[in-house]
Amino acid sequence: MSSQHFRWESELSESFQENMTPTLWTRHSVGTWVCAQESTCSEGRADIVWGKFEEGWPPTKFQNHARLLQNSTASRLLAILRQRSAQLEQDLLPRIGVTAPVLRKWLRALVEANFVTTTQDGRFRAMPRNTFPSVEICSFELKLKNWQRALYQATRYRSFSHRVFVVMPVKGAYVAYQHEEQFRKANVGLVAHEKSGQSRVLVRPKKRSPHAGYRTIMALGMFSQPGQSE
Repeated sequence: MSSQHFRWESELSESFQENMTPTLWTRHSVGTWVCAQESTCSEGRADIVWGKFEEGWPPTKFQNHARLLQNSTASRLLAILRQRSAQLEQDLLPRIGVTAPVLRKWLRALVEANFVTTTQDGRFRAMPRNTFPSVEICSFELKLKNWQRALYQATRYRSFSHRVFVVMPVKGAYVAYQHEEQFRKANVGLVAHEKSGQSRVLVRPKKRSPHAGYRTIMALGMFSQPGQSE
């Protein structure tokens, strides 16, 4: 096979990671960018995820609570609870969909971590929203072929990402580009990546808020894990 082609997805991934920069997908690249491989915050695993943290918020700030933030019950509670309106346990139960003992376990954990506080009458409220930083997330699904499968998987990452791209070698990307309308309808971008390391955006998605706020909180926990690269 020609040296101008990728034989394995691992080769494509390595080349893309070595050469990509946030300027590929945003004009507002200034900030603290953190890269994670294989997301843990959605159904299906995005191959590469980049997150931009606002100035003054190092991702390591939540390192001690990374696992807590990645828990689905804890993250759902954080997405539902508000600072101004405290809620009773009995009101939270049907919205979270777990048993009472499980709910209490994670409420206690959130209180101990100072993410949630309790009122005198036993209600729960979130701590001030500035507890969490503003984060912008971009996810990538890499495939050598089968753009249909790549597009399907990429749409699942919109639950926690502001932008999502499918990345393919040039030949495969231009085959996929013949179906540009399907990518635009799904608001998923398409990138052609060359063996030389250069990338070209064929379809640029619009920045949109993630579908599921709790999954964005899970992503925050993922980025806070030790070992993520900046």
